Amino acid sequence: MMRWENRSSVTEFFLLGFSPEYPALQGVLFFLFFLAYVVTLQGNALLFLLTCLEPRLHTPMYFFLANLSFLDVCTSTTTVPRLLVDLLQPRQGISILSCFLQLFLVTALNTTELMLLTVMAYDRYVAVCCPLQYTMIMNRGMCINLATCSWVGGCLHSLIHTLLAARLPFCGSNQVNQFFCNAPQLLELSCADTTINEVALLLTGVALSGFFPVILISYARILAAVQRSRAAGERRGKALSTCASHLMVVVMFYGSAAATCLAGRGGAGSVFYTAITPMLNPIIYSLRNQEVRGAWRKMTGRKGRVT
Repeated sequence: MMRWENRSSVTEFFLLGFSPEYPALQGVLFFLFFLAYVVTLQGNALLFLLTCLEPRLHTPMYFFLANLSFLDVCTSTTTVPRLLVDLLQPRQGISILSCFLQLFLVTALNTTELMLLTVMAYDRYVAVCCPLQYTMIMNRGMCINLATCSWVGGCLHSLIHTLLAARLPFCGSNQVNQFFCNAPQLLELSCADTTINEVALLLTGVALSGFFPVILISYARILAAVQRSRAAGERRGKALSTCASHLMVVVMFYGSAAATCLAGRGGAGSVFYTAITPMLNPIIYSLRNQEVRGAWRKMTGRKGRVT
């Protein structure tokens, strides 16, 4: 029993993603992240409400977009408030239980977003390449099943890594080189063999990386179909604009994830996909989407007439 207690002496972790090496920047960083968080909440909440309240947006594409908006709010809320606290009061510890809970949520939400972006690419592929069968293929049941599979798949993937990390003893250093609890950084602090964890990370990483070629192939076939299409220029432009918005979000997500993996320690990549990307997603979809802008004008016009 004493041997286990000695090996599990760590009771809390300290997140070092933005350690106070430059105290003068703490206030600036707090303001920037707070502003990004407020914009994220407002933008995604507005987009979510529009897709729910406007009948014209009750289509598969906007159903998945509403899921993405809710997902972005959850992703930002899981990491940014804690980061704001650490910027105001450096060296605030996080309990092991809270750390594992954050690990589960961050991993689950990021995996769910990866799957959801793949589903959205498939939806656009069916809409552009199989327009006559679109309503039959992407019916309500199919949309609910695809969204549910994305959420359940993300949670199951996260549960695997969270349980594997929770079984490890931690001793010695308790400083996590990240501004949130993440599996690779936690493994560095364990005083036991982490081979199983590392193999699990490698295998699931390889499996999840298979979604990216699916997205690329979908958009490649979409572009080819649009080029062959004899539809009017306005319809072709609308299809290209919608797909460009999706592709831009995909590039930001995968680009920031790749930057995080290459950097090792939490840096610009981690900040991008936990704080910046959730803020930009609703802006990208609203600015490049006439239907969303029209729904917003319709809703604000109604309020103006009522008042």
